[in-house]
Amino acid sequence: MVYLDIAFIATVYSAAIPGEVRPPTRGVDLWSLAKKEGQWKLVSVVNEVIPAGQELPDDPEWKF
Repeated sequence: MVYLDIAFIATVYSAAIPGEVRPPTRGVDLWSLAKKEGQWKLVSVVNEVIPAGQELPDDPEWKF
């Protein structure tokens, strides 16, 4: 979502370490950005790991 000189994006990810026997970790990242002098700059990143066996809410705003 972009509004004037601020923006944010949310992304669901899955990450694994090659050669590891444990299953991939799933999570959500929220990225905040601000435009300064015509270029987007990263302001913050917030992360939450999705616990094993739990899913994201079944709400439209979580349908990435």
